Order: sequence, then C-alpha cells, then structure tokens
Amino acid sequence: MEGPQYTTILYRVKRKLKLSANEYLIADSIDKLSNNSKFQWCEMTREGLADFQGISRRSVISIIQKLEDKGLVEINDNTRGLRTTNKWIDNVVLEKSAKIAQGVKKLHSKSEETSLPTYSNNKKNNIFPYKKEKKPFYDDMEMRFSRGKWWVLPKDGSSWLEFAGKEKDIVWK
Repeated sequence: MEGPQYTTILYRVKRKLKLSANEYLIADSIDKLSNNSKFQWCEMTREGLADFQGISRRSVISIIQKLEDKGLVEINDNTRGLRTTNKWIDNVVLEKSAKIAQGVKKLHSKSEETSLPTYSNNKKNNIFPYKKEKKPFYDDMEMRFSRGKWWVLPKDGSSWLEFAGKEKDIVWK
C-alpha cells in the first residue's frame, strides 16, 4: 500500500495539540489513508507506517497510543484499523481548509467568489484565468464530503455537522 504523497505541518496546531513531528506525521498519514479507503479506516499496518515514515515499528505503536490518549486517533476493535477523530478534523483539516480559503479571490461583486486560479497554457498573452466552480449548500450553509458522508459547515465556524438529509436537498451554487 502506498502512503500519502505529502504532509503539510501546521506548526501552530502542532504546538496547540502538543504533538511531536513524528506524532503529527503519523496522525496526518492515518487521516489521509483513511479518507482514501472505501472502509474509512487506515488499513496500512503498523509496520507499513513505520517503513513509510522511516521510524521503528515500536515507535509507531507508541505514537498511535499517544494519539489515542489525546483523542486524535481511534482504533477499530475488530480490524485494528485506524482513523482520525473529530478532534483532529476540527483542529487540522478545518484549519487547512481555512488556509486554502484565504487564497480565494474576490471578483466583481461580493457574491462572486472563485477557487484558486486554474493556470492556462496560453503562452501568447500569459494570463491565468479563474474558474468558478459550484459548491454544495444546505439551508444556505456550505457543505463538504468527507469520510463517505456529507457535512454541513455552520456559519458560526463551529464543528461540522453530519448531514442527515437527502442528496436532493443539496443545492449547488
């Protein structure tokens, strides 16, 4: 099994959660590997995580225990699979989303927003056009799809809420 391609370390969050660099790397790897799995659990073995990160198996086991004690990772009792908890999502994933959102550019009016630029291969005038993509909303709140479920992002910035409605209730705008 191939591991994640990269890790972005948010040092402010790392310090807030009192994580070592290896603890952060293992938690981020678990998060990425569980999101790519059809079972929503990281299926990579402890040996696989150790080999991938270049640390000992014993260190990985110790780190996973620390992450579980801090409420950042949970272990499936049946399969021994791993996944990050809402505490990780709230502190790291949402923080990364906020950093990306800072890159969102305003266009002509307050209501028109776009994603980060899509770069053109047009060498003649060397322009970088912006591509506006539709986003999912429910009850005028933005949504995200993560871990095989839809989540609603409250306007007050509090924790994501699991969407219990039907997909037909989602409005794309």
